[in-house]
Amino acid sequence: MFNVLFRSIILFVTVFVMMRMLGKRQIGELQPFEFVAALIAADLATAPMANLSTPLLWGIIPILALLLFEMLISFISLKSIRARQIFSGKPSVLIEKGIIQEEVLSNLRYNLNDLMEQLRSKDIFNIKEVFYAVLETNGELSVLPYANERALKTKDMNIKVPADLFAVTLILDGALIKKNLQAAGKNEQWLLIKMKSAGFKSYKEILIADYYEKQEIFFQSKVPDVRTLSLKVDD
Repeated sequence: MFNVLFRSIILFVTVFVMMRMLGKRQIGELQPFEFVAALIAADLATAPMANLSTPLLWGIIPILALLLFEMLISFISLKSIRARQIFSGKPSVLIEKGIIQEEVLSNLRYNLNDLMEQLRSKDIFNIKEVFYAVLETNGELSVLPYANERALKTKDMNIKVPADLFAVTLILDGALIKKNLQAAGKNEQWLLIKMKSAGFKSYKEILIADYYEKQEIFFQSKVPDVRTLSLKVDD
């Protein structure tokens, strides 16, 4: 029993490390060679788990070899456009200047239902609104609507808006995040003063506290006394 548990933990950690080294992309965003490497690694890990007579290294070594091979392909793709096209493919234009490219759809075995489904996921329900649609190498559809179908932006209406402010989370689930506090150029004494002004005595009373540079600090308390409060920052 403990042998099975030990093997499972070791193989899980090995596959987990491999997936972490593949990057932070989701499964649907992986390139084909990355996806294949992930599938094979998962299959390799199951053999030593299910069969105790299979040496553990027979599962670990091939997984590490796959990781090294994937990293080599990634490095080559980074340096060579040609290699990038071989391993990852290249984007395909499915709609060009409002015209569906039937030949491209046929070559990709991509039917009109697939196309319409992808367009609806982009909030486009009328194909006449589409100027260009490009199928990316990861299977995602990028859409450029006609100019008169695009959403208005503030610059289109000559409206000036304040610059976006980036929120720095100082407290999360009752715990102080010291590195964020330092990055904001503040100290604990300053934060404690703000907390006292908001009616908080301890970090543990706060679910989240976000700091907006030179603007305000936002607090939300934990249950059962859930309340929110925004204080102006007086720097």
